[in-house]
Amino acid sequence: MAAGGGLARGVPTLNSPEKKSGPPDTTDYRRRARVNTVTGIGVVVLLAIAWLTVKLFFDQEKLTNCISSGRKNCVDIGTKPREGVFVPSR
Repeated sequence: MAAGGGLARGVPTLNSPEKKSGPPDTTDYRRRARVNTVTGIGVVVLLAIAWLTVKLFFDQEKLTNCISSGRKNCVDIGTKPREGVFVPSR
C-alpha cells in the first residue's frame, strides 16, 4: 500500500484523495424518502380496501346461502329491549 492513502495496485482506498469518476450524486434523499412513505401508505390503504371488499363479498355470500336454504333468522336485527312490565293488550 502506498504511503498517504494513494493507489494500491490500481485500486483506490478509502483515504485516497482521488474522486469517483462519473457525474456527481444529485439525488434528493428527502424527496425520495417522502415518496417512499406516501407509496407505503398507499399500499397499506389499498390492502385494507381489498380486505374489506373480500370480507363484504364473503358476508354477502353467507347471507345469500342462508336465505336460499329457507331460514328466517339469517340476519340479527338489534332491537332495544322494552323496559318495565309488559302487559299485552286485549
